[in-house]
Amino acid sequence: MKCSICISTYNKPNTLRKVLDSIFVQQIPFDFEVIVVDDGSSSSTKLICNSYPIKYIRIDRAPTYRNPSVARNVAYRAARGEVIIAQSDDVVHHSTNCVAKLVECLQPKTFVIATVINTDATGNRVPLNADNSDYNANTILTGPQRRRPLFFLGALYREDLYAVGGNEEQFTNPGRDDVYFTDCLIEGQKLNPIYLSSVVGYHIHHPHAGTIESMQPSFATYRQLVANNQSTGHWVSSSGPWSITERTEDVTTPNPTLPMGNAPTLK
Repeated sequence: MKCSICISTYNKPNTLRKVLDSIFVQQIPFDFEVIVVDDGSSSSTKLICNSYPIKYIRIDRAPTYRNPSVARNVAYRAARGEVIIAQSDDVVHHSTNCVAKLVECLQPKTFVIATVINTDATGNRVPLNADNSDYNANTILTGPQRRRPLFFLGALYREDLYAVGGNEEQFTNPGRDDVYFTDCLIEGQKLNPIYLSSVVGYHIHHPHAGTIESMQPSFATYRQLVANNQSTGHWVSSSGPWSITERTEDVTTPNPTLPMGNAPTLK
């Protein structure tokens, strides 16, 4: 298996359908799998996932803040691909060669980050602070114009992801779990990020529940983790590293009839 596309999701059924549609119109010249981990949605997520030939896994947790790292790690541990495409459940692939280009551009000792633009459902650019003044007015989340090594849509070798033990699950508030993951890749595995203008994803805008104030506990956790790692030189998550042969049992829901769809046109 060349590539595993890993998505964690929670209560975004309509957006997830757009994302999956954009994946299954891809022209992918190698074997791949799509893994969706449903983090206990109360919505129709399972019904939507059953319409696609994907591996669907559901986890149920206490009704508190759901650190997405937990669901992401379930997906990563279920993966069989040499390459992991890690992406958000609200990022639609702009063209039919996104997956192929992400894998093609990945080189040893690197990870790849696509250009991701914040848009409404029809492709119009929307500032990140459209509903929350604590967020800035940028419309570009990642890419050559905004070099943030965050996996809204990106690729890395599964071997490198396993070497750092996936995402850190200690965070109990939003804010820095994704940053810490790439810190471990860069500082621990000495990987260099590659930012692509040739691969574009549309982040479908949604209200953000978190505020700068609510993120402060996460910032404190992040600072403590970084301080510990700088002292020890050991940049891994608290559960890492993982064995490359380790895999989570998964549930496969194949359907040979693929629903076809198109990504929105950027305006």
